[in-house]
Amino acid sequence: RATINNGPINFVDQNLASDLLDFLTPLQNVTDSTPKVVIFDSSNPDFYLGHIDMTSLRQPITDAKRALGADYIDGRAFGAGHEIAAQMDMRFVGPKARTGSFEDALGLIAGGGGQTFLGSIIGKAHALEYLLAAKTFDGPTGERLGIYNKYYDDSTQLKNSVLQLAQRIALFPRPALNQTKAVLSFLTPPTASSDADVEAFYRIEQLPEEQGNVQKVLELSKNQTRS
Repeated sequence: RATINNGPINFVDQNLASDLLDFLTPLQNVTDSTPKVVIFDSSNPDFYLGHIDMTSLRQPITDAKRALGADYIDGRAFGAGHEIAAQMDMRFVGPKARTGSFEDALGLIAGGGGQTFLGSIIGKAHALEYLLAAKTFDGPTGERLGIYNKYYDDSTQLKNSVLQLAQRIALFPRPALNQTKAVLSFLTPPTASSDADVEAFYRIEQLPEEQGNVQKVLELSKNQTRS
């Protein structure tokens, strides 16, 4: 289990990104002691993952290494938080789950793989609807569209069900689990697409109107980064 705990709203900043990559990278070197499944959850009852830290994170996150991951979301995950969740292998949510990408509303884009991964999961038409209109997924809607594996209307049931699933998968032989994931990897968007999104994000972010919008967000949110 990996529990996220980073400030008041679990900002996706350079520290979190670095810690996440440090955690995931060794999991690619499979040994007898390597976990077969990792459950990702949050210590914050209201936020699973927040948005990108607009004041300190300036280097693209391009490392594509991922373990077999099951997201357990019972809070908010917007912007970069939603993008990281979309890149996990499975997503299970509770009654407080609200996720989405608000970047287009600021004149930006979901530049951390959010566009390509969302499109591969729910299809082009639905992805465009939610990205361009900066719409939010609630539990039932996300389950219906396929962004979430399953929605639970009870937080305890969510926690127990995800744990039971992880324990069940962990009972099975590792070679079969690894091969099944490898076979389905063709459904994952190519790294080049995500890299292009990252580069486009940082290019668009520097435009005057977008810079003004970012400053307004920081002011209205009382810049949680500095709190």
